[in-house]
Amino acid sequence: MAASFSSTSGHPGFPACSLQPLTPTAREFAPADAEVSNGVIDATFVTHAIPDISPNSGIVGLCTVPAERAGMDDLGWHLADFLAWKALLCGETHPNAQTWMALCDVANIVNANSELYAHGKDRRIVSGAAVASSYTDEDGNIQQRADGIKVQPDAEKLRADFIIALSEKLKIAQTKGYPLVIIVCGPTTIEQDIFFGKTEVQHCLGSNVIRHVLGNDADAIVVTPALFSAGWQVNPNFCRKPARKVAADRTEFLAKQFGGVFAKEHVGTFLEWTSPLLDCDRVDKKERRNLFPGPAMPNDEQKKTSIALKIKLHSALAGRLSAGHGDHSFYFEAKTDDWESLIGPRKHQPLSYYLQKWAKLGEGSTNMTEPGRFGFLGNAFGGNRTSQLNHIRHLVNESFVAWPGYWRLLMGRNVKKMLKTFLMDQTPDSRLCHEIFNVMEHRATSAVLADMILECFDLPKPYEVRCRDWDESRWLHEASDMDRQAATKTYGEITRYIPGVYVPPGVNHNHFSPIQVALQVPVSYMSVALCFRYLTRSPDLRMEAVKRIYQFLEEIKVRQAVLLLGDSEVQEMCTTWLRSIHMPIRTVDDALAIVKSAGTPAEAAAASNELVLQNSDIRAKTGGMAPRDVSSKQPAEAGPSTSQTAQAEPIDWLDGLPEDAKKLLPKIDPEEAIQLISRVRENIVQELVSGKPGTLEESRSKLAKVQEVLTTLQKEAQKRKEIEDAASGSKERTKSESTPTKPCSSGVDWERGMEQKTPTTTPKPDGYVPPHLRHTAKKSVKSPEQGKLDAVPFRLSNSPTRQTPVRSTDKESLSFTPRSLQRETRETEENRTPKDYVPPHLRGLPQSRAAGGGT
Repeated sequence: MAASFSSTSGHPGFPACSLQPLTPTAREFAPADAEVSNGVIDATFVTHAIPDISPNSGIVGLCTVPAERAGMDDLGWHLADFLAWKALLCGETHPNAQTWMALCDVANIVNANSELYAHGKDRRIVSGAAVASSYTDEDGNIQQRADGIKVQPDAEKLRADFIIALSEKLKIAQTKGYPLVIIVCGPTTIEQDIFFGKTEVQHCLGSNVIRHVLGNDADAIVVTPALFSAGWQVNPNFCRKPARKVAADRTEFLAKQFGGVFAKEHVGTFLEWTSPLLDCDRVDKKERRNLFPGPAMPNDEQKKTSIALKIKLHSALAGRLSAGHGDHSFYFEAKTDDWESLIGPRKHQPLSYYLQKWAKLGEGSTNMTEPGRFGFLGNAFGGNRTSQLNHIRHLVNESFVAWPGYWRLLMGRNVKKMLKTFLMDQTPDSRLCHEIFNVMEHRATSAVLADMILECFDLPKPYEVRCRDWDESRWLHEASDMDRQAATKTYGEITRYIPGVYVPPGVNHNHFSPIQVALQVPVSYMSVALCFRYLTRSPDLRMEAVKRIYQFLEEIKVRQAVLLLGDSEVQEMCTTWLRSIHMPIRTVDDALAIVKSAGTPAEAAAASNELVLQNSDIRAKTGGMAPRDVSSKQPAEAGPSTSQTAQAEPIDWLDGLPEDAKKLLPKIDPEEAIQLISRVRENIVQELVSGKPGTLEESRSKLAKVQEVLTTLQKEAQKRKEIEDAASGSKERTKSESTPTKPCSSGVDWERGMEQKTPTTTPKPDGYVPPHLRHTAKKSVKSPEQGKLDAVPFRLSNSPTRQTPVRSTDKESLSFTPRSLQRETRETEENRTPKDYVPPHLRGLPQSRAAGGGT
């Protein structure tokens, strides 16, 4: 209703009210606290079941596959999907309520080999849906439905026709109050953007543009292919928030939509002592001292079950925790009906009705040779290795269209270089394909996470665009120093809450690999949004909002763990793994109760830290860490080995360790142990900062224990350095610092690594001058011999450890080594040179010439 206006205010356009002066009631401006919305904002989910479609709906079907890519070894599986949807919806609405359009001639392509385009595991022949269907009217006459496929080979014209069809169908639907159903088969994005023919920005129709065409109040259901698993992504409320109360809560939808962002933490939780199905109460305390359950050297069966569980956990999360994420087929069973469990009871045709229609379709031959495929993808994306590889390439190309400013930054350019190398490789390794797939899933889902956090916390969108479309480099150029400083502090906090990419088994973690570094654009996007919301002069409010975001994400992770435990395949694989390592198993109900009540990720991390702390304390009792390989050769003058000395002493506590652990103790890497204990210490410090008052005393005790272990290791490093120095002597040490020596044993390498971490008190020679003061010392301390050098300037090279002087005719070298050491070294070399020494370049000449004589 329009507001009424009055002229009593003295200014036209002001509402009728009594004018009063503004009286501030607060001492300072303070925005409202960050509160998260409890309602469902986005009900998108992945499913294998057909949505609940009203018989009065308008339907628009679109296939964006070009003719040159319509083969089953490329994008042909989209054609099979397109015809499968058309077959299921044929005759379910008004004869003129459906519009189907395609970029290629689907009918001719599929009819040429209908067996090849069979759909699903049961291989149903869907080629019959490629032609227009007929029906019998009330008078008994046969009429043709207006559901024939309209072919438009021009991508630009097809996009225009699609928008026109949406507008026409929407007018009819809104007039009668009916919903609009949009089904897209072809390359898309996780935000349900549509690519027409090519994965390029000029061929993309964004979902925000489609919403603008339909309007904010349109009742529309959009179906697109799932991007990271089998099945389809359904948004039952594409243009607006859910108008009715849905069956699932906000956390349930977000846990599914956040996919594999937290896969790294979940895999670690399920395969460590914190595994919810592992009954730790029945495990011996001595055995729990190990870093992880099971033997230190697992056999082949244990490795196989562990790898299978890791792949399954990530695939389930990437598949949005939907049933059958590796099977691209329609499901018609009520127990797998995601619509019923997430949205609510079906109001129209049940799934059993569509099952009858599906059963009437012909079955294809089952004698076809099983094509080779990637095991982690199942039969998704065409079901053969070539089509699945092309889909992974689409994910890479689709990422190039997103985050325009990121690719102009240095990190973005390095990532793009590596990804383009992958695109040019015609036969990439399976592990590399798996790694790229995980990276693309993590990056795309991180952008969704950022968008949903802004929606849930009602934060402003930077530049009024999605995270996918945000230009970070533009903001960095336009923002003030104060804005950038405020965003940087918030950025550092949020980064800690989002783990990095989970790399698949068989791929090593590489901190220097650009593609394994988590995409930081979503974190920067959220940081800037918080600065816009709370201004740059409200740091406390921003950090309080960051804390609320952390609690919000923890709630999501707990729900994901609950949903993983509810997956029967995850239960079976986890149980199989625990049996293989001979660990006690608790029931699923008990595991679910623990996760829901006290099994939060924070407490799981605390329990893991406790176990690591116990293990580290045991190692410290040896008097130090053994080198990487004690079997490597030690120099004769190196003196007695510390590890051998420790082994010679009686060690009673070794009796409580398993035999496998005893064998590995001499080969423990001390650097890795120190890094691990340092991480534990950082976690405990964080517990002290943000912990509850009742847990502070326990955290302080843990911190003191960790610090004691680190101090012991540092003392041992110092002891080893002193032993090494005493054996080799100061002259040999000086020589080793100035000239490269042949590779030492691993024990010496370890000592050098410890020298970098622990300050030493090695005595310096007489006349020693620090490297950064040697030039100054030469110019300030003058002698008769140095008088000639006053006029000789020095030119510093780019190397931080080397300075090159201008060439001089002085006999004495212009080195930064103290002159007393130069003379001592020169005298030593003269004493070692034999009297009949012949330089190498003169050794082939007669002795008269070698001696300097002439002929």
